Amino acid sequence: MKKVSILLMQIALVCFMSIDVNAQGIDPDLISKAKMFGITDEQIASEMSKLGGGASNLNTNTGTQSNTPTYEERKDTLNVTPKKSIEELTAEAIAEAELEKLSLQPEYGIYGRELFNKADITYEPNLNIPTPIDYTLSAGDEVIVNVWGDSEIVVKERISPEGLIYIKGVGPIQISGLTIAKATNKITETLSRTNETIGVTSHVTFSLGQIRSIKINIVGEVEMPGTYTVTSLATLFHALHISGGTTEIGDLRNIEVFRNSKKVAALDVYSFISNGSTKENIILKDGDVVVVPTYKIKALIEGEIKRPMYYLLKEGESVQSLINYAGGYSEDAYQSRIKLFRKTGEYNEVKSIESSNFASADLQNGDLVIIEKAKDEFINTLAIEGSVWYPGDFELDDNTNSLSKLIEYAGGLKGDDFSRSSYIERRNPDYTYSVINFNPAKITMGAKDITLQNYDKVVIPSVVSLTEKYTISVTGEVNAPTDTIIFKDGMHIEDAIVQAKGLKESASLSVINVSRRVRGACETNYTPIKSENFSFKINDDLSIDSSSEGFTLEPYDIISVRRSPHYKVQTNIFIEGEVIFPGSYAVETEDTYLSDVINIAKGATPSAYLKGASLIRTIDANNENMQGSLENLARSSSEENSVNVNSNDIKKYSVAIDLEKALLDPTGKNDLLLEDGDRILIPKKRNTVMILGEVYYQNSTIYAGKRLKQYISKSGGYTKTARKHPFVIYQNGNISTTKRVFFVKKYPDVEPGSIIIVPGDKSSKLSPIEILSLITGTTSVATSMATLGVSLAR
Repeated sequence: MKKVSILLMQIALVCFMSIDVNAQGIDPDLISKAKMFGITDEQIASEMSKLGGGASNLNTNTGTQSNTPTYEERKDTLNVTPKKSIEELTAEAIAEAELEKLSLQPEYGIYGRELFNKADITYEPNLNIPTPIDYTLSAGDEVIVNVWGDSEIVVKERISPEGLIYIKGVGPIQISGLTIAKATNKITETLSRTNETIGVTSHVTFSLGQIRSIKINIVGEVEMPGTYTVTSLATLFHALHISGGTTEIGDLRNIEVFRNSKKVAALDVYSFISNGSTKENIILKDGDVVVVPTYKIKALIEGEIKRPMYYLLKEGESVQSLINYAGGYSEDAYQSRIKLFRKTGEYNEVKSIESSNFASADLQNGDLVIIEKAKDEFINTLAIEGSVWYPGDFELDDNTNSLSKLIEYAGGLKGDDFSRSSYIERRNPDYTYSVINFNPAKITMGAKDITLQNYDKVVIPSVVSLTEKYTISVTGEVNAPTDTIIFKDGMHIEDAIVQAKGLKESASLSVINVSRRVRGACETNYTPIKSENFSFKINDDLSIDSSSEGFTLEPYDIISVRRSPHYKVQTNIFIEGEVIFPGSYAVETEDTYLSDVINIAKGATPSAYLKGASLIRTIDANNENMQGSLENLARSSSEENSVNVNSNDIKKYSVAIDLEKALLDPTGKNDLLLEDGDRILIPKKRNTVMILGEVYYQNSTIYAGKRLKQYISKSGGYTKTARKHPFVIYQNGNISTTKRVFFVKKYPDVEPGSIIIVPGDKSSKLSPIEILSLITGTTSVATSMATLGVSLAR
């Protein structure tokens, strides 16, 4: 295809250059057009020199002309073809492009050639079959004579070069040149002369054992000509296969076999492919010569044909024969005429051949036959769409040739037709379109009918299709809130609530609100009112109070079912650790304090460490802002500190409490109001302090009431990468950091159960977040992160 593109570009170049080679040189506009086709300056100059214009006559940058002699002055000395019209040049270019395909590397194979050049196809004779009775015996064949009955003899002999076999007590028998059938008769007759039981109580069978090998010669246009040794049952097909099949120029229509210098067969492979004829696929004999000549006629058929390929033809075969070999037309073929492109040796021709001449139009070598695609047109089609019972496409005939007939044929009007805008869309002879309006109701009532034409499309709009699809919305305390309830005239509030799967237990029966759009389609004045609002009461059976029984819904009404202000869900608090009765407790009132729940659990145990108590709170599922902030914190912490933080875990955060002070002053400033899901943790007294981070020896030590620096000393002191600003995590979840007051460091106090964290600088291997992952104390990594907040970033 690349060569075809280059050829077309060259043809375009010649067309442009040939149009206006005149006394003044080349028209600059033609130069610009030639370049649009991808033609370079060098190609233009080259073609100009061929046409007599010379490269010097071209200046593509300035459009100037040289003093080259004019065409009239030089035409007597140059062999220049006279100028042709644009139409002639275009026709020649198209014909030349089509014919050029025949000289390119073939895109298609030669039909039938693949039968003999594929390794996975074999025509080797089957030796596991009964001996053919017409098989001719010859020297080298092994034969088996079997006598059975009253007399039993088995003789296995190979035919001698003289054509004889020897049977003990009988002598030599000449069988070379006989068929199996004749040899059987001769042996039976010979044996009966010495054995009277033969043919009476004894019987003779004769068969082949090992068959002989023969040599054949394969010459001509095959891939591997030469002499081959094959079995004596080998056929002509087998010979063609072992020689690699025919070459590109080998003939498949007249493969000849010569025996003793006489032609004994002429194989036409297409006869085998088309009709299954194996008449000429003869069994070869020793010394046979297979001759594959060059083809005489090769033609290409393309386009809307089932098998586009090259075909080898005999002299006198027609266009119809070629179409038959190619499997016939495809379903889109234009069958009334074909195009034939022919090389005549001097000129190229293009012919149009009518279907009536297909059988008489002979083909020549190099012909290209193109089957064109049929028109994508209908000659009897109508369409009707819209408000009829059976819309669609119909044939134009006596049942549908008028508007009233077509409407009736389509099942009649549905009744929702929009009569004022029904129309027929008609295609005019010049392929423009026009519209014919009509009233479908009047047409069906007997008004003047309209005759229909091919390609008419009848459109009867439906009123429903022209109407917006109205919906109703139900929100709030219903089981299935929705905004897709289809509006229907006469709908009531209870109808919509039923479609929303009814009321929830939390729904208020005293307030049902309906919000309605302000339409005012015919008003011309502006109004600031955005909606109308209505309020109703509803009963347990979903009926509206009697004062509003006549209220019906309108399109896009929004029904809001409010939550009852007195509806409360039980609030559960969890207490774990050192209390008399740990577990879950349901809170009776909204103003339940931390001290209240401890009292309900009958107080703390003697081993409880109240100062280390902590509270874990779960973020309310409805607090989307808080949830979003914590999820972002989890993501950023994971990316920056290489710690895997689960966003579900971070939804639980620690609340700093001082339970000891809360119990001493109930409802005071240290006593915390509890929320649903709060988890109170009261640990045992822990008499140790843990030191982690950038110290030489991370460990736990006994609490001795010492200062922070002394505990760090017990861990070997700061490492080289330590930041000397440690912080302390207390058992209750509080955190205290090292502060600087007037250039003096103030270290946090250390309490029993505390965890001292020594962070590292930027070069430290352990970040503060990674240090926290080592903690097994009162709070999780995620909880510590949420509590630390900005402290870790300092």
